[in-house]
Amino acid sequence: MSDNEQVQTNPKAEEEAADDSGLPVAGVGRRFLALMIDALILSITAKIIHLIPLLGSIPLIMFVMFIAYSAWFESSRYRGTLGKIALGIEVGDANGERISLKTALLRAVGKVISYLIMGIGFLFAFFTEHKQALHDLIAKTLVLEMSREAVD
Repeated sequence: MSDNEQVQTNPKAEEEAADDSGLPVAGVGRRFLALMIDALILSITAKIIHLIPLLGSIPLIMFVMFIAYSAWFESSRYRGTLGKIALGIEVGDANGERISLKTALLRAVGKVISYLIMGIGFLFAFFTEHKQALHDLIAKTLVLEMSREAVD
């Protein structure tokens, strides 16, 4: 190859591979698909639980389940919900490390806030440097490509 020839690269792949933080930030599309998988899992589970008398209304059940599901999975060794695991992404702190239960609870509450403001909080991921949605900014977290250790 001569000095005048340029090597063409795939800018989309490079963008999803790593941002200027050096961490492999996950793309918004995969985050959205993971959210849809989790919503389906939680909806089916809530409908089944709702069949049991005395457990309250579906909105309350969904709220409690969503907070508990998100916080437990994202602070666990899995570092992500079932939807995130299925799509090979995980949640980490600003250094890419596993988050605490307290941080995961804060992140889950931040997601609820995003829902309550007509989903606008989720749109932040399109405009922030590290593709962080409102709940990521609140909890100081990142959604990353799954680490090699987690895959093995």
